[in-house]
Amino acid sequence: MQPWIVLRSSRAAWVIAACLVLTHAVLVALTPDIRLISVTVIAGLLGLAVGAAILMLDGAPRMSRARAAAVIATVALTTAVVEHGLPFSDDLGWAGWHFGALTFLLLAMAVRGRVGMAWVGLAAMFLVTLVWALAAGGSPLVAAELIVRHAGTLLVGTWVAMGLDRMGRRLDRVRGSAIARAATEVSAAAAEQERRTRIDGVLERAMPVLEVIASEGGIGEEDRVRARVLEAALRDEIRVPGLVRQRAFTDAVEAARRAGREVLLLDDAEDAPETRRARDRLTLAMAPVLARVTDARMTLRFSGRPGAYRLTLVSDSHDEVLRWNDEDGVSGAEEAALTR
Repeated sequence: MQPWIVLRSSRAAWVIAACLVLTHAVLVALTPDIRLISVTVIAGLLGLAVGAAILMLDGAPRMSRARAAAVIATVALTTAVVEHGLPFSDDLGWAGWHFGALTFLLLAMAVRGRVGMAWVGLAAMFLVTLVWALAAGGSPLVAAELIVRHAGTLLVGTWVAMGLDRMGRRLDRVRGSAIARAATEVSAAAAEQERRTRIDGVLERAMPVLEVIASEGGIGEEDRVRARVLEAALRDEIRVPGLVRQRAFTDAVEAARRAGREVLLLDDAEDAPETRRARDRLTLAMAPVLARVTDARMTLRFSGRPGAYRLTLVSDSHDEVLRWNDEDGVSGAEEAALTR
């Protein structure tokens, strides 16, 4: 975030711009030399107001090149208009009010990220003043002397602008790091909560089996089936936790195992937000397919890369492939049945 953003296109920015114009208008109006109050001076104040408005109307963090060029043109034109009505002198006093006022515009432009163009604006102001001095038969040194003091102001402003820019970039980095850290903490908390939920679910399913084993009575065939199903579920939780997130899929897997069928789950893809989304969608889509397979053994494998994932089911009589991408969603041999 650039420090100048807090002022751009805001009420405070317009108040500052208005104060700049009104302050110079009052200073000119209170001058004892009545010759300073002329059409050219009024036109110069209007030019100052226009330049300030151009600065305020640009809402981008860094001022656009086109608007910066418009400010430079306004500075040059305002300088020419004001100096057209001035008598030549190496000590203008309040008559040279426009130098400081226009330098302030250039300073603001430098703070808005256009340091180089701000110096181009000062050079344009010097060239106009040089033409004015030469046309009046004066020395070029007079023009240089009138501008050089304001060049010092712009130089200081340039250093300030560069410092603010570095500070803004540093704040952006700190803010980005804080956001990334917060996102990581939220993800870690969510993963921990999910892990605890899974553990609670496994314990809830395991307790009846453990109670039967711990009892003095014998273990029946139904209890053996429940134990085998539970063992396979625990193995899935350890080896392929990403594939057992959808209840419809895990129910289909458990139903197949209760029926005596062997179901092997494999996961070859890396864990990432996009990968987790693809796993959830594909396993949800595969659940009805799995429920229709009656072969004794079946293998389901999730694989792929970002943008192209697939979940395959291979058995003695089936070879199904479901694919997923962000544009088309789920597609495959069973697409028509899955989307009805």
